[in-house]
Amino acid sequence: MILLDVNLEFTYRPHIKPNNLNSHTASTNQHIRLPGFHVIPIKRIHFLLVNLILKLYDRLDSNGDHVVETDEIKKIADLHVRNKIRVLKEENDKISMDTDNEINYLNENAKLKIKEVQESLKLNIENVKHRNNDKKDTNNIEVNSLQNMSEEKKSKKFMKAVTDNKGHINFWSFFEYMKNKEQDIKNIVW
Repeated sequence: MILLDVNLEFTYRPHIKPNNLNSHTASTNQHIRLPGFHVIPIKRIHFLLVNLILKLYDRLDSNGDHVVETDEIKKIADLHVRNKIRVLKEENDKISMDTDNEINYLNENAKLKIKEVQESLKLNIENVKHRNNDKKDTNNIEVNSLQNMSEEKKSKKFMKAVTDNKGHINFWSFFEYMKNKEQDIKNIVW
C-alpha cells in the first residue's frame, strides 16, 4: 500500500501493496516517509524491515478505511505487550548469564589472588624461619664460646667492656655496660 512519489519518498497509498516495491528502489540513497513518522534515510533502514513495518501498519487498518478500530488496536496492543514481555525475559536471561559469568570471573580472580597470597605467606614463613635459625645458630656459637672460656678470658672480656682506652675502670663505661643488665646486677653476690 505504498507508492514511490516523484520526490522519491514512500507515501502511503491504499491501492499499492508493499510487496510491489522492488529492492532497487528501496536501496537508493533516498528517504522514507511513513504516515505519522518523520522522514527516515533509506540507507539507515533495511528494506525488509520497512516492508514488515508497512505490512503491520496495513494490518492495523485492516479494512482500509484509514480509521483504526478498537479491535485493531487491541490486537496490535496485545502483540506489542507479548513482544515486550519476550524482550524483557530475554534481557533477564542475559542478565542472569552475565551475572553468572561475572561471579565466575570474580571467583577465579579471587582464587588466583588467594593462591598468590598463600605462596607469598609460605615464602615469608620460610624466610622468617631461616633468619631466626641463623640468629639461633649465631647465639649457640657464642654460648659455646662463652661456656668454654677460661677464667682469664672471662675477666679480659669483662674488663674490655668496662674500661677506657688506658685500661682503667671508668664509672661511665661501667654504667653504660651495666645499665641494660639489671638481671645480672641482681645475681651478683659479694
